[in-house]
Amino acid sequence: MHTPILSEYLKNESTINVSKTMKMKKRGVIFVVLLVLVLLLVASCAGGGRLRRSRSQAQPYNFHVGSQGVQMHFLQGNPPQRLYEGDPLTMILEYANKGAYDITDGRLYISGYDREYVRLEAAENPLSTTFTAEGKDEFNPMGEITDVKEYKDPAVSMPPNVDIFRQVFKATACYKYRTEASPTVCIDPDPLSVDPEDKVCIVTPMSLGSQGAPVAVSSIEPEVARDRAQFKINIANVGTGTVIESAQGRSPIERCHADLKRDEIDKVEIHAFISDTPLECKPDIVRLTNGNGFSFCTLDLRTIQQREAYQTILNVYLDYGYRDSIATAVDILRLPGAGDDRLSPYYRPYRRD
Repeated sequence: MHTPILSEYLKNESTINVSKTMKMKKRGVIFVVLLVLVLLLVASCAGGGRLRRSRSQAQPYNFHVGSQGVQMHFLQGNPPQRLYEGDPLTMILEYANKGAYDITDGRLYISGYDREYVRLEAAENPLSTTFTAEGKDEFNPMGEITDVKEYKDPAVSMPPNVDIFRQVFKATACYKYRTEASPTVCIDPDPLSVDPEDKVCIVTPMSLGSQGAPVAVSSIEPEVARDRAQFKINIANVGTGTVIESAQGRSPIERCHADLKRDEIDKVEIHAFISDTPLECKPDIVRLTNGNGFSFCTLDLRTIQQREAYQTILNVYLDYGYRDSIATAVDILRLPGAGDDRLSPYYRPYRRD
């Protein structure tokens, strides 16, 4: 039993302790809130610094690199490596535009197989389907947007007197394409005037890299006289396919998988401009030999106002058609126990007319 004085003291002491505890808790809460605010402020400042640095260090992406146009492949297992007579066949072809130019009216062909025994069906004519494919841009910087075409045969068959019937399926893509090259060149309207060291640039040959297309401007050899600037523009097929003609009204795109003539391949149309002024290119249709060719493009210096040497952009456009192909093989096997062809439900007897 506590005395009244002790009880009062203990009561007061308990009230003081509770008050101290509450004050300590409040101080702790305030400290935590202040700490969180400081951390958020530091983080926002650091993030802003990183953002500013990333913007200042950001480099524009060059889409005009690479040496591919359309890239194709058959999806794994479609078609399978082997199947039995009477089995359904599914073939899925995936394709993407790895270059920097949009394809608006391309053609896909499946050929190489015997249509008597494999009868492909597709949403379009399986022998010739159209396709479009967007080129590389800021939304598709690596050319990774793909599309597919699907072909089916509900039941494959095979000729009599064979146990294994191999069929090769060749996919061919034919499309119109454009190469765009924009190198910096030196224009010197008066090459014989002052010491070259006193000029802002010197006319020199240059080598170029790839331009996001299967045909490239490989190098440029300039030559400047008093009244003209001439550029020898060297062109090369840097892809894995075949260059075909693309002139309006003469393009063999619709039959390029099987019926190309010798004078329809290895032809590239060239156009060149400096400051929107067209250059005269001869020949304007370049014939490639062993994958290489050239054209001389000339600028009349009397048409420009500047008389001192200066640097500018030479815009070169190459227009052409292109053909890429891939192939895969499928073995069609005889049904087990169907040694006599006449017992097979897919037997088609030979008929003499």
